[in-house]
Amino acid sequence: MSPSSSSVNTNTSTSPPPLHSLLAGGLSGMIAKSFVAPLDRLKILFQVTNMPFSFLACKRVATKLVSDDGLSALWKGNGVMMLRVFPYAGIQFCVFDTLKSIFADPASNSTLRNMSHTSQSLMAGSTAGLVSTVAT
Repeated sequence: MSPSSSSVNTNTSTSPPPLHSLLAGGLSGMIAKSFVAPLDRLKILFQVTNMPFSFLACKRVATKLVSDDGLSALWKGNGVMMLRVFPYAGIQFCVFDTLKSIFADPASNSTLRNMSHTSQSLMAGSTAGLVSTVAT
């Protein structure tokens, strides 16, 4: 096997292609939101009633909800939430990765390249949040 035909990746880019970022961000957002869905469900139940919140009341409401409607009641409405979470998280992750790779590119604007890593992350994250909120 000659060196030119080896399967070594010579791509020096550190960010994944935009479609991969979009899918990875969307799927990770869906997984994370599904893990916290029971807490969101309980939060909403407290918001729509006049019952004061306490951890003891929260435990009582969760127990009653599960005993009356089954364990799946804690994830009620989660499917519809995924319709919003996937594009939001995917766009946010993709835009953040794209901006970070632009900042790291030596050919990019020297002002952006000379910003601290924290400033670059703050700018990329806030812009990604703005774009994903507007898009969804």
